[in-house]
Amino acid sequence: MIEYIFFVLGFLFLIKGAEFLVDGASSLAKHFKVSDLFIGLTVVAFGTSFPELMVNISSAVHLEVNIGVGNILGSNIANILLILGIAALIYPLKIKSDVSKHVLFSLVSVLLLSIFVIFGGNSLSAIFGLILILLFLGYVFWAYKTDDFTEKVSTKKFHIVASILFCFFGIVGLIIGGSWVVEGAIFIANSFNISTTLIGLTIVAVGTSLPELITAIIAVKKRRTDMVLGELIGSNIFNILWILGLTSLISEVLFTPENLVSLFVLFFISLILFVLTIIKKNSLGLKVGLVFILGYLLYLVCLFV
Repeated sequence: MIEYIFFVLGFLFLIKGAEFLVDGASSLAKHFKVSDLFIGLTVVAFGTSFPELMVNISSAVHLEVNIGVGNILGSNIANILLILGIAALIYPLKIKSDVSKHVLFSLVSVLLLSIFVIFGGNSLSAIFGLILILLFLGYVFWAYKTDDFTEKVSTKKFHIVASILFCFFGIVGLIIGGSWVVEGAIFIANSFNISTTLIGLTIVAVGTSLPELITAIIAVKKRRTDMVLGELIGSNIFNILWILGLTSLISEVLFTPENLVSLFVLFFISLILFVLTIIKKNSLGLKVGLVFILGYLLYLVCLFV
């Protein structure tokens, strides 16, 4: 019974944490004169990806790598198809010229991971994981240097200390809420004897993506669409390069057949998103959102069937 109570409380922490993080991150962008896109790619993406990080470190330490790998791949697929789809249904997501280059980097990250896994015999070794981590650090530096500082910045909303505290408490709320929801979901799933790989790809993946989902919904309602795109793209890059790279340093990361299929699905939908950011000069709207959500439902059906 206690698991169900914490499951519900977890959602409340997620909602309030997301509100704090969006408000604090928006204010930080104004203070440091950086774009919402950059703040989304870094502060918001890292904050909402902390549940994935904690799950993967825990799974690597306890040698349950199937859950960790499925968590990352499933979360990234959910970020693109489910969360981006829902956000596009609520309000059209405007596509700026510099968005496509970050989506391209996300696509290249998935391709590079696939190459490393193939060369590693369906596994990711510590050497390749270290390369991913170094690539991630280089990406953050590159994203900062190429950020659009010319965009107009409105009046500051909070004092800088208050902005940082908003972000901090927002991230803490997301971590606690995400942890409680995931633990409750795993408890429920184990009651139905679902395999660890499927738990990782579905329940844990969606559970750890809830911070991204709630944050995206709140951000898009506040019309911070750049932050939504930055959050989801940055989260996917963070998950692949930093979290999987770090996980491989703790324990060798093995890819099951289900994970390999999901890796191919992730590459395919990342490619579609990249093409859309080039073709859709204005925005991703209702039609794209519906297609993405239907695509995610089809992915789930294929997993279980």
